[in-house]
Amino acid sequence: MKNLLLTLSLCLSIACGHTQILNPEINVEVRIAEFYGNSDNDATTTDEQSMLITSILNDGTNSLNLSGCSIFDCDAPCTVNEDTDVGPFYFGWIRGWEEDVAIDFQLHAWGDEGGSECVFDTGDQDEFSGLASNFNLTNPVLTNNRNPIQWHADLGSNDGWLFDNSTLFNIKPQIIWAYRFGDSCSDPLDFGNIANGETKTHTNSNRSTPGVLMGEAAIGYTNQNGDFHASAEAYYSFSLAEASMVTISTDNPGTSYDTFLGLQAANCEEVITTNDDVSDFNLTSRIEIELEAGNYTVFVEGFEMEQGNFELSITANTIVGTQDLNAALPITIGPNPTDGLLNISIDDSSLLHDVVVEVYSLQGQLLQKNGLPTSSTTLDLGTYSVGTYLVRIITPEGQLTKKVLVY
Repeated sequence: MKNLLLTLSLCLSIACGHTQILNPEINVEVRIAEFYGNSDNDATTTDEQSMLITSILNDGTNSLNLSGCSIFDCDAPCTVNEDTDVGPFYFGWIRGWEEDVAIDFQLHAWGDEGGSECVFDTGDQDEFSGLASNFNLTNPVLTNNRNPIQWHADLGSNDGWLFDNSTLFNIKPQIIWAYRFGDSCSDPLDFGNIANGETKTHTNSNRSTPGVLMGEAAIGYTNQNGDFHASAEAYYSFSLAEASMVTISTDNPGTSYDTFLGLQAANCEEVITTNDDVSDFNLTSRIEIELEAGNYTVFVEGFEMEQGNFELSITANTIVGTQDLNAALPITIGPNPTDGLLNISIDDSSLLHDVVVEVYSLQGQLLQKNGLPTSSTTLDLGTYSVGTYLVRIITPEGQLTKKVLVY
């Protein structure tokens, strides 16, 4: 088979805003994985199949035409693919487009019997023309089985073949895409500012480049941070306008593998904290931390060489105060950390009937509210997930709030 001849025309005028990241542009590559030809000249055992293939990509703002001429010899009918020839054959790429991309394929094919191989001329036979239209990459990508950084051959309904009713010629195209940003701490996907009470999410993959690509559009991540695991990382940035209690998590439905999370300062030099697993029975990751106003970077990678899809969420909440309003209160809380049972004792029995004990999540949700019937009481926190909670004790003499870690 002879190589595809590519003609590219590209117009870029990007206007994004379809997700909760500010720079959701994507890179896409298109290739033809298999060709089918059935123009059979009974006088010869080698039949030359000629195909003019055009792929038209459009994201509503940009337009790109990719066209190529492919010629292969075989004893028709025959299928040519990477097992029988040197394919697949790469059509081209787009770089820095919106997430929603429509793709049309046009095929003009015939059996070539002389003259120009890429022109249907005198003596050629079995001319065929077909159009397959409007295959969309639509966010959220996890819902339509076209995850990032994977080749997808599901564009045609007949095992990937585009033209259901054609007995003469057919093609099986494949597409692969990835977010343009996120491959390094200095070039991250950007959530922008996250206000208190706000959660921002994004679905992505930490996969590395799968096999050979044309090389013009960066598709796939690499291992930039060798201090932790050998898998590839995806990087995100966010900012806080005020001090906040921040929860960074892959413990979401879109996560499919054993993740590892890291939080870095904006200078990409200081790693503030990391988390591998939420618990022994949960292989996703979560970081809960108080952060000052400023800019931060998050990286998502896999444990050891793990890779797959992840759903990252970042939540900011107002910090619930933990200061002692009356440090002289005769109250003892422990053990801390605890495996679930927390003892509270009070030395002044005159306060017992007026004491209220409240337990909050770090997001400010009230989880328990009880009185203190005796001078020594045990709270059961064992039904809560592993993490940090706030225990507030309110008395007529003041109140005391303590962070308690449940492990």
